[in-house]
Amino acid sequence: MNHALITLCCGRSVAKLHEENTLLRSSVCQYKRAASEAYRDGVSAIARLTRDLKFQQQISLSLGRALDQARKESNQSKREIASLVELAHNDPLTGLLNRRGLAEHLAGIASAFSHAGKEDEISGHHQSLECRVVYIDLDGFKSINDTQGHDKGDEVLKSFADLLRQVFARHADLVVRPGGDEFIVIMPNSDLSTSVKRAQAVLDSMSRNESFRIQGTTTPENSISASIGIAPMVLHAEAGGLSRGMIESLLAKAIKRADHAMLDIKKSGKSGIGIARTNDAD
Repeated sequence: MNHALITLCCGRSVAKLHEENTLLRSSVCQYKRAASEAYRDGVSAIARLTRDLKFQQQISLSLGRALDQARKESNQSKREIASLVELAHNDPLTGLLNRRGLAEHLAGIASAFSHAGKEDEISGHHQSLECRVVYIDLDGFKSINDTQGHDKGDEVLKSFADLLRQVFARHADLVVRPGGDEFIVIMPNSDLSTSVKRAQAVLDSMSRNESFRIQGTTTPENSISASIGIAPMVLHAEAGGLSRGMIESLLAKAIKRADHAMLDIKKSGKSGIGIARTNDAD
């Protein structure tokens, strides 16, 4: 009886072990399948990440190229705009300021004086800027065009522009060619004595420079010269400041007075310097 009981118990233990072994094999198979699926998923994920990384690199490269192209186009546009601004503000023959360029510079002066006016309103002090307007008209220029042609006339105008740059060399001086053989110089912070010295330097240089000699002549008397008129212009930084229109109005009056002084020199024999009278009509 005891032997049968042991056998029964042992039989049950073997069956139990067999069942547990079966479950264990099943678990191992499931683990292998799960591990294999995880491996395939990992490989697939790595492949996707690699593709995504390459795609991002391609995007970055494309963006970099696009940005480089945009910078180049932007720089080109800036150069084109600067060139257009220069054409709009400068005389194409001599490179000097034209009337529009002078107006823009005067707008800057107006802005500076507007700021100064606000400070003066607080401090109770009022500043002023004394300027000289020099109006220049070439004498004998027509004979150059008539006898040597307009190309030679253009060379004379460019030579005269270079001369003005040398004589009126301060950073603040504004040298303008409004047209033809007429030139205007605005000299901020300048008194009468200084402006007369600069004007005389222009006449002296012209008499020594062969660029202004009329063809077929050898004496300074047969050279191109200039009639020059000088007039004052004073800008006051009042409490309300100065608008661009106010400065342009003051400049127009000063130019008119300088023009009158220049015409007086023309009438009296040319090649000289005239000073505007204080009672000249505006």
